[in-house]
Amino acid sequence: MLATLPMLLALSGAAPIAPPAPGERVRYSVADEAHSTTATVVDAGPGWMVVRPHRGRDARVATDSLTRLEVARGRRSRVAEGAGLGFLTGAAVGGLLGLSACLDAAPSDRFGFSPQNDYCSGGNVGFGLLGAGVFGAGGAALGALVGVSIKTDHWHRIPTHPVTTSVSLAPVRGGAAMAFRVAWR
Repeated sequence: MLATLPMLLALSGAAPIAPPAPGERVRYSVADEAHSTTATVVDAGPGWMVVRPHRGRDARVATDSLTRLEVARGRRSRVAEGAGLGFLTGAAVGGLLGLSACLDAAPSDRFGFSPQNDYCSGGNVGFGLLGAGVFGAGGAALGALVGVSIKTDHWHRIPTHPVTTSVSLAPVRGGAAMAFRVAWR
């Protein structure tokens, strides 16, 4: 038990949050504010950072008061989101167009009673699926092209309240008592 005491004492306490470096873009939330703020770090030290919001003056923020902290690490495109949205939109439009392909035919033509319009005899489900597939593929391609042109920041979350540990020793009759505590918020 005494051999593990130095190791437990080394774990005791929580290391302060390493603030982002000057020049980095951050997005943070403070406990008493309902919204997040995006800013550029001007200066930083242990337990604090000075930030410059896009609108406003420089502010000194204590890292202990942060409920959320994110740092921008590069930019990324929105190809997947654009392709997905384009596919869904194209498939919906194409499916509706395909389902309505035989609606303008006479009732006898729609159900296969006329040999001239035999394509409507099977119903409109096939046309709906064909339209959804063709228009969905076209919409996905167009959406991907739009998504390539949209660039956004790639945010990485930094833990604001790391796990804290503490070790307590107390003398008791006939020896010593030890307590180990782990806490997080």
